[in-house]
Amino acid sequence: MSMTNGAQAQSISSLADTQAEYQAYVYTYMAKATLHHLPNAVQKDIDNASSYSERQKFELERLLATGARSDANRAFQHAIDALKTDDAASWNECRLDLLDAIDACEQLLDYQLMIGSTSSRRATVQTTLAYLDIAVENAGRAYRTIRVPTGRG
Repeated sequence: MSMTNGAQAQSISSLADTQAEYQAYVYTYMAKATLHHLPNAVQKDIDNASSYSERQKFELERLLATGARSDANRAFQHAIDALKTDDAASWNECRLDLLDAIDACEQLLDYQLMIGSTSSRRATVQTTLAYLDIAVENAGRAYRTIRVPTGRG
């Protein structure tokens, strides 16, 4: 019998040793989930474009959204790895991928503002940025907590 996504997420999140690890995992998941359908939403505008230039405009938005989603997915995989292994290097990789995702989302949002993308798609990216900010801060804390010995034996 296979686990549902929610049960699997709960099982993995229970591996967190600290609040920072837990929050890094949860907010990375939320960012990943929020970006999941964004490229498909843009595809609808590509399919309905009335001109070649309009189609190109939306294709670039979809490409940027796909890149941001890939960065968030990679960060999430590193968060899972870090929780399973209690490895500082995995938390650092997660943190670096989250920074890449933040950069990608900022580029996407700038482009969306420039082309006048829909407010709901811009809101998706803004929400994702908020999740990513919390996730990267906590992934950094998790990394430092594991990396720096506490002196406890």
